[in-house]
Amino acid sequence: MMKYRVIKPPSQPRGSQEALRLLEEWERGVTGKTRKRQGHAEDDLQMQCVSWFRLQFPQLARLLHHSPNGGRRDAREGARFKQMGTQAGFPDLILLVAAKGYHALLLELKTRTGRQQDSQKDYQKRVEEQGYRYVVIRSFDQFRETIKDYLIVSG
Repeated sequence: MMKYRVIKPPSQPRGSQEALRLLEEWERGVTGKTRKRQGHAEDDLQMQCVSWFRLQFPQLARLLHHSPNGGRRDAREGARFKQMGTQAGFPDLILLVAAKGYHALLLELKTRTGRQQDSQKDYQKRVEEQGYRYVVIRSFDQFRETIKDYLIVSG
């Protein structure tokens, strides 16, 4: 069975230098723990992206949201969630900040080889028609660059 390092959010930093060191170690996967099975790569990527965002933009941290649409549910709970407004294809993250002519930034996280489901493609088309920016993210570096491009005005 293949083992690899778990990437988890850094512990509470004591100062900005320690926060940077912990983030760099975390990005490299330096935790000393191993996982017994593969999987959840998108979850790991999302946790890494959210932790970085919270460190870089603490004033906007509450505006980055994840709706837990995925996961296993029994039929009763699935029906209840649907009645409550859960929509198939809703992206993994939404940043509720208007910038660069868009109402908000919607992010769908995928592995390098992951593909969007038809419901996700349909959702993307519909929200882009309404003036939202939608990006499929395949790596931490792409997430970081997308956020910087969206939030930071160059010049």
